[in-house]
Amino acid sequence: MIKYTQSSLYRLNWRVQAQFQIKLHERDLVLLNHIKNFFGVGTIVKHGSKVVYCVKSIENLSKVIIPHFDNFPLLTQKFADFQLFKKIVIIMAKKEHLLYENFLVILGLRANLNLGMSERLKIAFPNTVPVARPKVPLRKINHPNWLTGFEFI
Repeated sequence: MIKYTQSSLYRLNWRVQAQFQIKLHERDLVLLNHIKNFFGVGTIVKHGSKVVYCVKSIENLSKVIIPHFDNFPLLTQKFADFQLFKKIVIIMAKKEHLLYENFLVILGLRANLNLGMSERLKIAFPNTVPVARPKVPLRKINHPNWLTGFEFI
């Protein structure tokens, strides 16, 4: 997820945040705790009947989450989302997102990530040019216990 917050407190009047999330029903909290323990980073919060595992730190995204999904690529259209997300995190890790030109680059990447840009962002940045969505290669499942990037032994 790439989140935008508008505020005059920020140099560009907007703040961009990257975060990795897995949202499940509260009955799956045990599974979410296993995932959190596997990665060794992030937090779990409860929202109504949902529980959310979230990693917001650019360092943890860069050094833990992204390398995992580089090693165990996703099999679905989420692979394309991951590729766009990864490009954004790399820009943010270098603190290049603080420059207006790169902020616009991130908007272009965000425009094709998950559900695209919100109506609010489309109104605020009407000239955003979406970056081409990466192609999702057909992949073979190499291990019977392999499930979209997690290997349970």
